[in-house]
Amino acid sequence: MILTRRLLRDHRRGVIGWGLSITGLVAFTAVFFPSMRDSPEMTQAMEDLPDALKALAGLVGDVSFTSPPGYLHSQLLTTMLPILLLVLGIGLGAR
Repeated sequence: MILTRRLLRDHRRGVIGWGLSITGLVAFTAVFFPSMRDSPEMTQAMEDLPDALKALAGLVGDVSFTSPPGYLHSQLLTTMLPILLLVLGIGLGAR
C-alpha cells in the first residue's frame, strides 16, 4: 500500500496524462459509433469477413459490429487498449 502511494505520487503527471489520454480515446471512439452503425457498407463488409478475422477483431458469437458493445469491443478492447498498455509497460520498464 505504501509503495503504491509512493509510485503514484512520484509519477502523478504520467498517471494523469495516461488516464486523460485513454479516456479521450474511449470518448473519441464512442462519438464515431453512430456513423458506423448507420453505414450499410461497413455492416456488409464486417458480415462478409471470414470467421477467423471476425474472431481476431473480437466479434465472436452473436455480437454484431453494429451494436454498441460489439463496436467498442472490436475497436478498443481487442486493438487499441492492449497496444497502449503494452507501450505503457515498456515505458515503465525502460525507466
